[in-house]
Parts: sequence; structure tokens; C-alpha cells
Amino acid sequence: MTDDIHQTPEEKHVGLIDSLKLASPNDRKASYMLIFLFSASASIMLGVPIMFKEPLIYCSDGTNPPFVCSEIEACSNDFNYYIDKVNGPKSFTTDFELICENSSQKRFALTMNFLGFFAGCFMITFFVISPAIRKKMISFYSVIYGVSLLLMLFFSESLFIITMLLFVSSFCFVCINAYIYVFITENFIGDLASSLMILVNIGWAVSGITFAIFAFFVNSNWKFFLGLAGILMTSGGVYFWVMLFPKNYGNTQSSQVNFNFYIIFIFIKCLMENIIP
Repeated sequence: MTDDIHQTPEEKHVGLIDSLKLASPNDRKASYMLIFLFSASASIMLGVPIMFKEPLIYCSDGTNPPFVCSEIEACSNDFNYYIDKVNGPKSFTTDFELICENSSQKRFALTMNFLGFFAGCFMITFFVISPAIRKKMISFYSVIYGVSLLLMLFFSESLFIITMLLFVSSFCFVCINAYIYVFITENFIGDLASSLMILVNIGWAVSGITFAIFAFFVNSNWKFFLGLAGILMTSGGVYFWVMLFPKNYGNTQSSQVNFNFYIIFIFIKCLMENIIP
């Protein structure tokens, strides 16, 4: 094993957390914001299936007491059914009763959510934003993302409007994630740059676990969750817009390479995680 005193500076790495501690205050602040925006936006969008969680359904054949049944049993025409909105998950599916004859509305909403991912991939592929304004565009997409979530609450009685806003939010999600990766390669160097590429994904994983636990405790209450997430994303986007960040390395050529790789990655991830039969 090579001793530390024989290592060149290029061979040494101070570690993930130490690289943040050794960074300048502005770099460190920007790093935390990038991790936050990346993690929060991913958790919200990848949590859409939880927000469409199947409701608590009771079936009855008219002679025996009602019993808990699946959506397949409820829609089989062998039973009368009702959705327990008090004790069951407070999801989109429960509130809008998106089962049986209304299940097509659920499929339409999830399809529009996926098409938002596709549109985002198309956008970052063919309309690459100049490095000079990428920080502002990350902020802009974050604000639009957060406002879309809050508007879902304002139009909470209209599933169609909520569906259109799901399209907008998933579109913004792809753009935020892609440009954050590129922003890191353009504006950070050395240990901090390599550490951030790992830390944003660690943040993604931790926030995903946190979201699942949070969803359990609030019983998949989409209104509560979207209200909190909307405030966090909107305020985070505004703060990132106004914060100071003096560096501008602008490595456009390497950015395009990262774009091409990440577009493929995001598209495959969308296919795997967001198409629900």
C-alpha cells in the first residue's frame, strides 16, 4: 500500500465530508443547496406512485358483513363496494375515487407524469442552455416546480388541472437534475467536484427513504405533502437565485458529454420507475 508521503496531490483525496469543510463559505453554501434541490425534487417526483396509493376498500355481497377487499375484487361486479376515506390512505386515488370506472383517469394522470419526463429529456437534448445562465435556470425550474405543487392544492378539486401540473413538475424535475450535474462539472474543481457528484446521489437516497417514512406517518396525505414540498422547492429556488457564487469555469465541451450520458440514464430510470401498468 502506498504511504501518504509518497502520494502526489492528484492521488490524494480528502474525503466527502472533509472536502465540504475545506471549501470556501460560498462554495460550501452552494454545495448544500445543490444537494438539497437535487434530493428534494427527485423524492417528490419518484414518490408519485405513493401519492396514487390504492385506497382502503370494503366489499359486501349484501348478506355478510363488509370485508376489506382489493380493487380487482371491488371491480369484479360480484360485490358492492365503498372506499373508506377516513381510515384509508389519503391519496389521489382515495380522494378522487380513481378505481373501476374511474381508473382511466388515474392512468391518464400517470401517463402525463411520464410524458413530462420525456419532454424534459427532449428539452435538455435539443435546447441546451448557455453555461452563463445555468445557475439561474436551475433556480427558475425549482421555483416553477414548487409553484406547480402549490397550485395542485389551489386546484385540489380538479383532477385534470392536477394532471397538467404533474406534467409540468416532472418536466422541471428532469431539467433540475440534469443541469445540477452539469453545473457541478462547470463550477467546481478538485476534491469538491468529485465529492459533490457522489453527495448529490447520497442525498437522493437519504431523501427517498425519508419520503417513504414521512408518507407512512401522514398516511399518504397528498395535500399535506405537496404543500410542504412546494414551499421548500419554491423557497430553495429563490434562495439559490440570489445567493453569491463567483466562479465560472464554463467547461462547455465536458458539459455536453455529461448531458449525453445523463439523458440516457434519466430516460431509462423514467421507464423503470414511472410506468405503472
